[in-house]
Amino acid sequence: MFKFFEFITEGIGWLKIALSPTLIGIGIGAIVYYLNQDLLGFVIGGLFVIVGFIGGIIWATRIWKTKGTVWFLSRTMATPELDKNDGTIPDMSNLDNPLSPNIKEKYIILIAGFSFIIILILASIYPVFQKSIGVPPPQNQKQSVAPDTSKVDRIIKFSLFVKQSIPEGDSTGGIINITENGKPYLTINSEGIKYPVALDFNENYLIECSKKGYVTKVVAFDTHIPKGRENEEFANFFVEVALYKSANGKTTNSTKPIGGVRFDSLLDDFEKIKN
Repeated sequence: MFKFFEFITEGIGWLKIALSPTLIGIGIGAIVYYLNQDLLGFVIGGLFVIVGFIGGIIWATRIWKTKGTVWFLSRTMATPELDKNDGTIPDMSNLDNPLSPNIKEKYIILIAGFSFIIILILASIYPVFQKSIGVPPPQNQKQSVAPDTSKVDRIIKFSLFVKQSIPEGDSTGGIINITENGKPYLTINSEGIKYPVALDFNENYLIECSKKGYVTKVVAFDTHIPKGRENEEFANFFVEVALYKSANGKTTNSTKPIGGVRFDSLLDDFEKIKN
């Protein structure tokens, strides 16, 4: 039982000793990656972490096999210079601690200085190394690229909302067919809600709303505008088409638009029209 508890305490001491170089490696690796946030910086930073981790394991294991981790930690945390027997300072030469406070301080300063020198060297040689292997610039680096203006007239479109409703029945189950210059443009299976639609300028559109057993209605949209105004944004239109049952209970088609929207040169804007 005593050996079991001794093993547990030695294991905890081993973890504490191995953790110190590991944390140093993680710190150096984080600094390296922060200076160069790319694949090369990640690899070099990872190497520092691995070296610190492996070095910590080797160091802690060697101490465990010699005099034990608990002994080592107790000696590193001891302060023999403060222990007074008869009012005199004890003889430090008789201490069995291989790492006296002065020596430990020198080691810490040496390791910190060595790490700082390595970081400076990496920071200075990285641009040269990057050019020599042809590493592309980071993706988040802004580059001056000439804008493509060949499709500007297609970016801004005529926007509207379309809704098919049935006041005397279920508004779901209808179909909204939109044609552009007589060709199919968009088909919507209506559920009685508003649908956003974007139309190109300088085209003729027909919006046909239909449902089985109801009178089909058509709305016309003429999106032609004066030349040079294709990049302007115009007000959005909301079109709600109400369908009613036909007299004979059959679907009645009507190709004549009940109304629509077109550009009015006097108003200098789009307006609704009724037929």
